[in-house]
Amino acid sequence: MIRKSRLFVALGLVLALGITGVALADGADDNTSRVAGKVQPKKVPKKKLVPVNLFTQVSTEWDVPIGTQQNPEEVYIDFGRNIKFAPRAAPVCNQNIEVMSTQQARQACPNKSNLGVGRAHARIPGFPSPENRVEDFVVTAFNGSNLPGRNRLRLHAYSAALGAAPGNPSVVEGRIVKSPLGKRYGQRLSVPDAPDVAGDLGGLVLFNATIKRASKVVKARCGNPKKFFWRAQWVYDDASSETHQISKPCVRR
Repeated sequence: MIRKSRLFVALGLVLALGITGVALADGADDNTSRVAGKVQPKKVPKKKLVPVNLFTQVSTEWDVPIGTQQNPEEVYIDFGRNIKFAPRAAPVCNQNIEVMSTQQARQACPNKSNLGVGRAHARIPGFPSPENRVEDFVVTAFNGSNLPGRNRLRLHAYSAALGAAPGNPSVVEGRIVKSPLGKRYGQRLSVPDAPDVAGDLGGLVLFNATIKRASKVVKARCGNPKKFFWRAQWVYDDASSETHQISKPCVRR
């Protein structure tokens, strides 16, 4: 994204001094990242693309002390050819939602640019909860972003628990592009600059959204093979990477 999120900057600086000299973990070895997805209804035509609800989730957990982990710097989600994005079906939100709460952002943007909702979890150093978790982020998917070009998505996540803390909300900027992975996959959600949390000492551990069928931005069919595919790649701060893929059956109507 164009502007990096910074949560609890002052606390992050203190913690950074406290862990000086500690070797950072290898992201691919010490993180467990997963993708999840669902299409509703799963019963769709064989050839004709029809509007559907599309749920997509990415998660990353680590088993090293908070503040020493390698966070995802880039995230790429590839979708099978039975799923197709058509962002031009909805108006674009050009408002400065990076400084707005969920309610403010939804009021500021054109109604039909709000494509759907989701939730997010983060781990933030010093947050008074088990494993320093903040789990009340509300995600809103808007059409359009600050990235150049067309077919852009903006995922706005706001936590009421964090209130006016620096970096709240966190906004993920992505583009829908052609997947480079060959015949099985058609399009990719490219997030070339994932948001930081607490100056990168914390991290997002779960992020999801459902793009609503009524938006007509996502369409699906049940071609060959009769499956929906998701594949995600995470590139961590140390340039190591990890991939995970799943499939779900579809039914022809």
